[in-house]
Amino acid sequence: MKKIWIPIFMSLIFVSCQKTWEQKYVEEAKELTMTCPRSIGEDIWLDSVVFNVESKTLIRYNRVTGEIDNEEEFLAKQNELKEALLSEVRNSVESKTMIEHKANIRLIYISGSSGKTLLDCTFEPMDNGVYGIREK
Repeated sequence: MKKIWIPIFMSLIFVSCQKTWEQKYVEEAKELTMTCPRSIGEDIWLDSVVFNVESKTLIRYNRVTGEIDNEEEFLAKQNELKEALLSEVRNSVESKTMIEHKANIRLIYISGSSGKTLLDCTFEPMDNGVYGIREK
């Protein structure tokens, strides 16, 4: 009787240890958020990261401070900023895995002084295997 329970118990342990890729992203986002805020550039801070399982979207909340914390300038250069961010997303190591899972990447930039959202853009996997900008 004991011989039957050992394989069943071992298979239950093995199955419970396997996580979906969504669960892995959720956990990695939580772990990264625990190290926030962290500087990711001059006057840019990563405040938190969330993975939304329902929409398959990795969301990064960034706060801008100092000289670049300027709502008018962000609005005036919005298209240039989106294109630069798209290039950055396409060339990132993590985007290769995210494309395989057809996951979106959403970047939100918030003013450190006013708390207003300065830029909110979502990049989604395209049929050709690269990210493109999702227009709202």
